[in-house]
Amino acid sequence: MSCIDKCTQASKNNATIAENMVKIYEAGLEDGCKEEQEKTIDITENGTTEVTPDEGKALSKVTVNVAVGGEDYYDTFWDTYQQNGERTDYNRAFCGAGWTLDTFRPKYDIVLAEATTITTGASGMYAFYFAQVNGDLSAILKECGVVLDTSRCPDLYSTFERSLFTKIPTVSFEGTGTKEQRYTFASCPNLREIEKVIVTADTKLGSDWGTGCYALEEIRFEGVLAKGTSLRNCSKLSSESIDSLLSVLADLTGGTSQAFRLHSDTINNLTDEQILGFVSKNWTTE
Repeated sequence: MSCIDKCTQASKNNATIAENMVKIYEAGLEDGCKEEQEKTIDITENGTTEVTPDEGKALSKVTVNVAVGGEDYYDTFWDTYQQNGERTDYNRAFCGAGWTLDTFRPKYDIVLAEATTITTGASGMYAFYFAQVNGDLSAILKECGVVLDTSRCPDLYSTFERSLFTKIPTVSFEGTGTKEQRYTFASCPNLREIEKVIVTADTKLGSDWGTGCYALEEIRFEGVLAKGTSLRNCSKLSSESIDSLLSVLADLTGGTSQAFRLHSDTINNLTDEQILGFVSKNWTTE
């Protein structure tokens, strides 16, 4: 290529470069005329996201909030621990000192049913054994928007034993059949109220199902109770609790008498009508 040709080519290249520079400059002016926009985004720890300006605007500032723990960790933990609401085996699930008012915040209904994958025992056994949640379980579950369902549980052995709950929601023994239920509420020092106990004619509450509940005042019953049992350690039972008990006792007139053993203080506080209620159904209290 001759010198003239080389100069001509260089001139053309320079013109192209200049033309491109003008385009870039004009584009910059156009962007500079756009309304500036600030955006705030929320991402989880180690997460990523794409940030784009709204149409006709140019980003001038992006504020990034990184969520470490909090709701994201809450969801992750409870989704895993409760198997996205599918878990039905809660054998020992909430037992021990690790569960407190701060840590016990279930996301899904707690359904105690047949044992599934974790243990071979009944799903309700020891579920809340020694739980250190010093509060109202009914209120906690309500606040979390979940319920406790024991209606299909084959055995509620020691389910709440030695726990620190002050109130326990409805507990159904409908799924236990004729199996003797022992220590279900035993030795709960703070327990003042059991919202409701649902029984059937087959239900067999062992003599120790509620032993050591010295603070228990209120308990309501539903169903039919045909087999004898005891709350002989509960000296503070209210008159309303006794009335509720009387309402579910099977009428054993003409059959074998059964005993629902009560504390001497409770017996001394029975009204004449309540005494007659036990006698007329062929039940004793000691």
